[in-house]
Amino acid sequence: MLLVEVPSGILADRFGRKRLLLVTGLVSVASFLILDLGSSLLVLGAYAAFGIADATYFGADSALLYDTLKPLDRTDEFEPRLGRLNGIFMAGFAGMTITGSLMVRWTSLSFPILLSAALTIPAC
Repeated sequence: MLLVEVPSGILADRFGRKRLLLVTGLVSVASFLILDLGSSLLVLGAYAAFGIADATYFGADSALLYDTLKPLDRTDEFEPRLGRLNGIFMAGFAGMTITGSLMVRWTSLSFPILLSAALTIPAC
């Protein structure tokens, strides 16, 4: 993650935060699909791609929030808003982790992985 965050900031500055967020969302969806459908070597690549997308996303979303507040002269709201967004994300992540582990009990392992891919698509 350390190796990715600085270059991802450069990419976000060069190509735009929204585009980078779109690409990271699409990479995440593709990673979920490969995790479900791929062979062992592909799964290793999917884990790596997902880790890179995850590290890239969290810098770009914060920068996009700040860039949105700056023209409105509301940068003093950045930290509280970012804190709330991170809290919502963590609560959702915890909820999906618990829900996914319960789903595996009654469905195949494939179902929660594919559901994760489907739920990621609207974020793109």
